Amino acid sequence: MTLAVPWPAVNGRRSGDLTANPGLRSLGGQWQIAPAPDLDSAMTSTQDETAGPVLVFIPSYNDNATAVAVARDVAALGSGYRPLVIDDGSREPLDASRLPAGALSFRMPDNFGIGIATHVALDHALAEGYRALIRLDGDGQHPVATAPELIARLDRGEADVVAGIRINRGEGEGAGVALRNAAKAYYAWMAGLLSGGRTPADVNTGLFALNRKAMAAVNAADLERFPEPQMFVAAARAGLRIVTHDTVQEPRREGETTLGLWSALRMFYRFNVFVLDQVLGGRR
Repeated sequence: MTLAVPWPAVNGRRSGDLTANPGLRSLGGQWQIAPAPDLDSAMTSTQDETAGPVLVFIPSYNDNATAVAVARDVAALGSGYRPLVIDDGSREPLDASRLPAGALSFRMPDNFGIGIATHVALDHALAEGYRALIRLDGDGQHPVATAPELIARLDRGEADVVAGIRINRGEGEGAGVALRNAAKAYYAWMAGLLSGGRTPADVNTGLFALNRKAMAAVNAADLERFPEPQMFVAAARAGLRIVTHDTVQEPRREGETTLGLWSALRMFYRFNVFVLDQVLGGRR
């Protein structure tokens, strides 16, 4: 599946069309279309994966004030971590002037969801030679202090993917919480079946770190609006090593969840289409 939409002017320039695998890269502050990174070369790269900068991908939708704060906290980790805030069509655009020096930002022309935003971040990370990518959500729920811990596990060669598992993920009461937890258990069960039990217990976590091999494997998939289960299945089926890292999810500082009833039903439908595609051996 390829999603093609007209791409509007960015910083006064027109940058072409966005596809589900856009190959966007930054040249002198201008985003333009570039060839998608070659999967085989990235999977077999001999690049030293313990040297070089880490790209910290911060997706934001209507929580840009908090995303700026997260970016500042990331910048405070040192020059080895570079924040990239992707504003996924928020009602109030991100004020890039408030970001710390050296931070990157990009605004989507509409709300396309985490999947497309993830492709933009992965394309940029692969094209620009970042040794690893971390995702920290813009709502402030993922503790920034966890980032060096995830990278340390990649650097020690323990895994290609480190998934932050929320040890407080079952908190809360009510029918909505029970339904959400049941859905997550279903996703984890199905992902485990597809991967031979190699996916993490929580395949809905948005806190993770990927090395270059994992970035290439995940970027080869056509990611949906809520792509996390797909990502872990893709990594596991590519033979990559996945480990988990316990973390405590913090309260949301700004905004609200985009996973309403309609979005949840659509996610459930699309996930089952993905499962069927994997079972039948199809390749999109």
